[in-house]
Amino acid sequence: MKVEHLIAKRLSAVIAVHPAVEERMRKIGCLTINVNNYPLLKELHITIESEREKEKAVCYIGAISQARGINEMIEAISLTDATLYIAGRFSPQHLRREIVLQAGWKQVKELGQIDRQEVKQVLAKAVAGLVIFQPVPHHLVSMPTKIFEYMSAGIPVIASNLPLLKAVIEEYECGICVNPEDPREIADAIIWMINNPLHAARMGENGRKAVEKQFNWEADMKKLLRLYTEIIDQEYSFRTNV
Repeated sequence: MKVEHLIAKRLSAVIAVHPAVEERMRKIGCLTINVNNYPLLKELHITIESEREKEKAVCYIGAISQARGINEMIEAISLTDATLYIAGRFSPQHLRREIVLQAGWKQVKELGQIDRQEVKQVLAKAVAGLVIFQPVPHHLVSMPTKIFEYMSAGIPVIASNLPLLKAVIEEYECGICVNPEDPREIADAIIWMINNPLHAARMGENGRKAVEKQFNWEADMKKLLRLYTEIIDQEYSFRTNV
């Protein structure tokens, strides 16, 4: 922290990726803004026509690891008659050898690394997106990008009841929070989404509206550009006054 303090004071500005970091930097006395890796407004938006592609399926897109709940997701899907689409790389790679032995693997469609257009196609098929991050220290103070990607696509989120995720899910009524260590509870949420399509669709719409209003890159990009302008103006003012 001492090194961070010394370096930060030498910088023109600090770009934080979390409000807690922003607050810490401001206390040091740094010009700081919080900029998030939010999705582009139009990139993942699903049209009405695409909505007709819905399957009895949920999805997870991102790095695949135990800390991100792959074991719990596989066990949960085995307690349903649904399909789980997963896209991303296993970390570590040998984890896959263990996961494919689980009973629920036969209900998994593994897609590997896919591009953004393919991501959109998967989201169009799913009734909900999963964010079953486990309660490890890093996850308690971070906000996964994928929650906003699901919201951007207009699908509801089934998320861990970790503080930051729960705050977004409950404020915007865009999904269901579950105990990330309880596959039965996760399965019940999946079943509920499938059996209550109108309620699930409303949650998805709520999430999409929140992205349009706040959680989008276009909005955060403006903050970043304002910061650059402020830094340039300060530098110009300093040079002209020397």
